[in-house]
Amino acid sequence: MERRTFKLLSIVVPVYNEDKYLDAVISKVIAQPLPGGLERELILVNDGSHDSSWTVMQLCRISFRKLSFN
Repeated sequence: MERRTFKLLSIVVPVYNEDKYLDAVISKVIAQPLPGGLERELILVNDGSHDSSWTVMQLCRISFRKLSFN
């Protein structure tokens, strides 16, 4: 049996009215160590928040590379 080697870990975070916690969540996810050779991408999905989650997401995108969101 052939062993697969993965090089990218995709982490999907649903966001709904989380402006107060979003920066901390992103920071903690990014701070977690990964095995050698494995990269991470963080995908934030905003589900129509009524607070400033979208603004926080945009600001975090400046601070954290490999951050994408819808």
